[in-house]
Amino acid sequence: MMNQIRQTSELKDNLLQLTKIAEETSEPLFFREAGYADMVLLSRQAFEKLLFDNEVYFKLLEAERDEELSDTTYTKEEILNDIDNALME
Repeated sequence: MMNQIRQTSELKDNLLQLTKIAEETSEPLFFREAGYADMVLLSRQAFEKLLFDNEVYFKLLEAERDEELSDTTYTKEEILNDIDNALME
């Protein structure tokens, strides 16, 4: 991922072009004001992916924490059977 860093003044002058770049690249565009990071422009699709990735990450952390606190273990077959049963419902 190559960070694109721009001046915030570009937002006023080139918003449509910047929006198109964000949508086409699915990468964030970073803006700075007076030399400091100020804001980020991100396409809706990229934002939704970011939210999804964060949700998966935190669910995995929660599962790891639950595993550490539990004495119960499951075999691969038990897990796959539970998944199959849940999908059939």
